[in-house]
This record gives sequence, structure tokens and C-alpha cells, in this order.
Amino acid sequence: MIFGRGRRPDKVERAVLKLAVKSYRRAGVIVAVDHGEQGFELTAPERDIVFYPHNLIEQARAINHREWPELVESYVGSHLALLAEPDLEDLSDADLRRQLRVRLIAADDQDEQGLAYARPFLPGIIRVLCLETRTAVSTLTVDSLARLPLGLDELYEQGQANTDAVPVDHREDLDGIVRTLEGESFFIASKAANFPALTSTLIGPAPFGVVFAIPNRHLLLYSTPDPNDWMESAVAVTEIAAGVCADEELDHPGGVISPDSFYWAPDGTVEPLAGNVVEASGEQTMAIRPGVAFTRTLRLGDS
Repeated sequence: MIFGRGRRPDKVERAVLKLAVKSYRRAGVIVAVDHGEQGFELTAPERDIVFYPHNLIEQARAINHREWPELVESYVGSHLALLAEPDLEDLSDADLRRQLRVRLIAADDQDEQGLAYARPFLPGIIRVLCLETRTAVSTLTVDSLARLPLGLDELYEQGQANTDAVPVDHREDLDGIVRTLEGESFFIASKAANFPALTSTLIGPAPFGVVFAIPNRHLLLYSTPDPNDWMESAVAVTEIAAGVCADEELDHPGGVISPDSFYWAPDGTVEPLAGNVVEASGEQTMAIRPGVAFTRTLRLGDS
């Protein structure tokens, strides 16, 4: 019996958890399934291992069950490879600085996940710190930060510089209005945390700012608005972002960051711009609400 206390798993959870237990066993690690505050857990006390398979289970729900063994094997392999990496205390200063990244994620239960240190970026989106090795990406927690020799400001500064330097695999002009930055890296969307770096390298001059969206970690949508037709950029980016997030055929590893669109102003202000809302009638409609920076920069209301 591999299932311990807590609620009983549904069919997908049961199948994926059994596959994970077998995968760990093949690697010589004996784990048991429990259910804690963060959901199902795979624990191996003698190896001081705790694995939270929530994202794995959600990815399994989105694909054919025949693909589950390969998915689980990859997840478990990545987890074990991460455990084989040096402890934080054993990282050299050079390795720590090289591995640091800043990542934008949805602000869900950040205190429960040990992310109380996270810095706000936009409503519902926070900036967290990660370490990226050759085999895995791990998110730093309050506890792990306490074990590092660098202060929080320095960690964020170095992490953002490394995220800025992450290569983009693919760029596309979708319709003459919206363009994309895409890549396998976990940190493509997170480049939006530093638009001065983006406009000086990948995007080019943006005298009236940038309308952008970050549906998932691998994609950044953007448009440089024209003051004479700013609505075109706002509508196009919002429609595409919402469509990407709603498309059941598309995979969003790590989850959706946001289906909404936002605006970066040349003065450094970042603010919400538009998104779909549900009316009292139940109908979904787009709501565009230009903020102070957008209104000022695009000179809305000028005659």
C-alpha cells in the first residue's frame, strides 16, 4: 500500500503517483505517498527527500495517458539530478552568481510556498529568485535565502542580469502589430521585468512604451503602440494573450502567468492595461483601462 494518510487520490493522481514511486525505486530511492498542506507528497525520510508532484499531475491531465511514463521519468530524473547538486552552502560565489535568475510567476499562495520575500511586479504577478543548473531550475525560499552569503538586493540585481542574458530561441511578427519572444528557457517571459534591457537589445526603440503580455514562462508578446492608434496594440496583444491561455491544445509548463495585457512606460512604470472580464450576464468581454502612465505617455485626451 503506497498511499498514506489524507484524501484519496483520483484516477489520474493515483496512476501518476504510482509511476513516480516506481521511477524513484528504479533509482534506488524508496518513497511513500502522503497528503500534506501542499497536497500530495512523495517522501523518503532516510534520504531527506520531499517531492511535491502537483505540477506533474496537472501536466499529466493535459496529455494522453500513454505519455505519462515518459513525463514522470523526466520529472523524477530532474528531481534526483537537482538533489545531486551541491548544497547551497557549498556553492562557490562564482557558481551562485552564475546560476541566479529572476523569474516572474503568478502570485498564488506565496507565503505557503516560502516566497514571502518575493517582490511585486504587477497585480497577481511577483518576482522570485531561482537557481538554474545544467539539469534543473529551483525556486529559492525564505529558508534557502538565509543560507546564502549575498543580500537580497544583490541577489535580485545579479539574477535579473542573468535573466536579461538568457537567449531567445525564436522571434515572430504575428500580424504587423504584435511580436513574440519565445524559447525553451524558463525565463523568457521574465525578461519583461527589465524593459530597458529589452528595448536596448531585442525590441528596439520604444518612445511611447510597450504593450506586453506574459501568458507563460516561455512566451513574451509585445507591441510598441502608436499614439494615433494605441487601441490597435492594446486589443491585439490582449486578444492573443487571452487566446493562448484559453487554448486547450497548448501546454503551459509551470502554469499560466496571466492572460491579461500590461504596459511599460519609458519612465519605468509598469501597470495593467486590459483583460477579459465576465459580465453579470455571464458573457465575457474585453475591458481596456488605460492607467496613469499609459494616458500620460500616449497623451490620451489631448486635442
